[in-house]
Amino acid sequence: MHAGLLMYWNRKVNLTGMASWDEILLRHYMDSLVPLSMLPPGKLLLDIGSGAGFPGIPAKALYPETHVVLCDMKRKKTSFLKTFIAYSGLRNVSVVQASWESLLANPESSGIFVSEGYDLIISRALKLTTRDISLILDRGIRDRGALVLWTGPKALKEARGNLKGINFEVREYDLLEGLPRAVLIFRKM
Repeated sequence: MHAGLLMYWNRKVNLTGMASWDEILLRHYMDSLVPLSMLPPGKLLLDIGSGAGFPGIPAKALYPETHVVLCDMKRKKTSFLKTFIAYSGLRNVSVVQASWESLLANPESSGIFVSEGYDLIISRALKLTTRDISLILDRGIRDRGALVLWTGPKALKEARGNLKGINFEVREYDLLEGLPRAVLIFRKM
């Protein structure tokens, strides 16, 4: 259902640059699900820069008991997400139109009670600085929670050089066509 509505909306409002079913399935759904399957779900997940719902919507499908908060700054994208949530009847999914910074500064704006932070904060779309990562780990992640960022080979090389002083784990994987990808996992201990 999500893919069909995405294709329909994408003709009128640019939600994603990919137009074919194959591209969307491989580069959005598969690229979301492969790393998520390697992570524990937790009770509360925040997808920052969610766009058309990646990786948050696949995360909800993989972990139906997890409450998912989809956060994006663009109204057209949050409108799409709200429409999808209404049509699909998904429960325990919140959509917030805000920057991740303002959401973490005002957690009640998510519509749910977030007292100790999220178990997992995920993003496929944002390039975060060392300062951003430290801020998210400090303000947004529960103890033993994690921040997970998707990346490609070039950005992975940059991250290894630029993120000095921050410990992170790298999990590399290939999509079906041999496209190398990785996730950076930052844990709060």
